[in-house]
Amino acid sequence: MFAKGFNSHEKLLWKQKTTALEAIGIPRRKARKEAKCHVQEAISQSKEFGHYGADPMGDYALRMFKTEATRKKLWETMKNDGITDEDVKAWWNISSVERQMMLNDEERFRLGFWLERIDAGQTPEQAARFVWKAYPMIGDCTDSPAIPDDDTSVPLQPELKLRIMRWQEEVQRMGKVQEMKEEAEQFTTMNGYIRHLIRHGRI
Repeated sequence: MFAKGFNSHEKLLWKQKTTALEAIGIPRRKARKEAKCHVQEAISQSKEFGHYGADPMGDYALRMFKTEATRKKLWETMKNDGITDEDVKAWWNISSVERQMMLNDEERFRLGFWLERIDAGQTPEQAARFVWKAYPMIGDCTDSPAIPDDDTSVPLQPELKLRIMRWQEEVQRMGKVQEMKEEAEQFTTMNGYIRHLIRHGRI
């Protein structure tokens, strides 16, 4: 199976995704096929959004957030969530295909666990609340809360994704997964827990 049409970066993303799928027990041939589909999907979406092949956009994106009238309100909300200039630049300096693959993986992950809870006998709403409590929900931070009257269930902006990933890796590296889970139980959503950690300088 050849990566026809993939550039060198996309071939690397294909290889990395294949390795990640193999790590969770998917046979290599199937992992390569699935990984290729993931990369192709992200390329298609990137082209649809008009970002495909663009140079690193960190400085440009930050300038747009700060100066474009239609984005200033969003930028204020993002700053209230603890998003920094560095977060914006780091996220938008990643290739559009890699950004989209991260977001797609996040969505697949949440959907998979939601379906597991449905299969276990929970109602769709019960399953959704389980997912919101257990996993970060990335999206538009100006959206309405997923849980009415619970502002902590408002999505976290994608610009926080890399910082959240570094925190998750650090928790695993230090063997504090169980400690994190017990602390997170005090919050109705994982987003609320993450916002708490950001406010206290722990992420």
